[in-house]
Amino acid sequence: MSAKTHAAAVAFIPPTVTWPPIQAIRRQEQRKKVTMDVEFSGAIWYWRGPAPHHFVTVPAELCRELKAIAGVVTYGWRMIPAQVRIGATTWTTSLFPKDGGYIVPIRASVQRAEGLTVGAIVTVRLVVG
Repeated sequence: MSAKTHAAAVAFIPPTVTWPPIQAIRRQEQRKKVTMDVEFSGAIWYWRGPAPHHFVTVPAELCRELKAIAGVVTYGWRMIPAQVRIGATTWTTSLFPKDGGYIVPIRASVQRAEGLTVGAIVTVRLVVG
């Protein structure tokens, strides 16, 4: 008598109507597993658009890493939620996509608390995921 060389398997494929909720749960679980904790320095700059604001540009090498995880952590429009720290001030925001990279918005309350002005070189800590 020969040894058994195969096994039977049964696969359950849920109805297509249930796929979106299943995928949503899967994305939530993936987000829990992906993290990025980095620190960099950059100059604060001012954007005079319809909604003027201050930003720091994320260095290109870190943008490559962010792009690698963006599909898992973004909530849409390529925006990436992050916890940011400058000095003693920590806040939650989203990184904005710009010119193929990302920029960090600096709230007015952070600027006041840390005494920041345009052109100031700051050390930014980002925690994504």
